[in-house]
Amino acid sequence: MHGGREQTGCILFFVKYPEQGSVKTRLARALPDGVAVQLYRRFVTDVLSMLHDIERPVAICYSPPGRAQAFRDWLGDGYRYLPQRGDNLGERLRHVFVDAFTIGCNSAVAIGSDSPDLPPAFIREAFDAIEKNQVVIGPAVDGGYYLIGFPRSTFMPAAFEGIEWSTPTVYAETMRKIRAEHARGGIHVLPPWKDVDTFEDLRELYHRNRKSPYASSDTMRYIAGRIL
Repeated sequence: MHGGREQTGCILFFVKYPEQGSVKTRLARALPDGVAVQLYRRFVTDVLSMLHDIERPVAICYSPPGRAQAFRDWLGDGYRYLPQRGDNLGERLRHVFVDAFTIGCNSAVAIGSDSPDLPPAFIREAFDAIEKNQVVIGPAVDGGYYLIGFPRSTFMPAAFEGIEWSTPTVYAETMRKIRAEHARGGIHVLPPWKDVDTFEDLRELYHRNRKSPYASSDTMRYIAGRIL
């Protein structure tokens, strides 16, 4: 994460190390051993390929925190690596945003790897909103969110506190927190998008993208060749 783009925003990409039992556990129940891990690897590299076209600094926010070298061996040296720290997702998000602002980002958005076909236009829209001093959030169809971002000047740790994580109320609870803390500021809501957590989600991902630009992705080729 070096260069002039640091002044206009950084992308915080949350990634887990791809090991059996640690990633895509719900999806893994419906697939042969090892297939969910291979899918997750492709989810991550597809998102990174998309982010490369956006031309903003990317930080890999990795978990578990003691595996920095393993992540570098997997994803390369073209990113800054920030460890995820905390007992729940809220604590991990809060710490990573603080770290990003400490190293010089004037704004940042956080995304995960559950939506491998996330349109790059959504991330560009997020930064456009942040540059107008708006907080930005992208609701997931399952009740969570796939993106959240802040200008450094209006970062609010309270957005990550007191949330019942991994429930269908995460987005609604977070919006209440943001409105309470940011009453006089703007909030920009991105279009809803779908996570891929179950086999049905995976099937839908495949069918909705058969004629989209994402059809040529590693994930789509793997699904076509190994699963569907």
